[in-house]
Amino acid sequence: MMLLKHTKRHFYGVHHGSTFLEWHAKSGPAIRVRLDTVHAKLGNPILPSNAHDPESIDLEAIQEEQAHLEGVGVDFYANGSQESAVPEVPKLDVHRSQPDA
Repeated sequence: MMLLKHTKRHFYGVHHGSTFLEWHAKSGPAIRVRLDTVHAKLGNPILPSNAHDPESIDLEAIQEEQAHLEGVGVDFYANGSQESAVPEVPKLDVHRSQPDA
């Protein structure tokens, strides 16, 4: 679970420690319902709670990658168009010789 502390302007992991125990010890609705309530009050979109369709995960990953690349100014279609294979190491023909005794 992640907790956003607006005063600190970043996220905290609360999967351990007193905050997590405190949240689970409180009576009332589940954390997911609480999150949806907060999002609704803030006017943020409510995240879908249904499970992902395994067939759509590949497409979603591509769309996420495209959004991230566009966000940093990289052309999605040009990304990966250059081959980046490891160059082949040439074999050297080494002649060994030993001094005459």
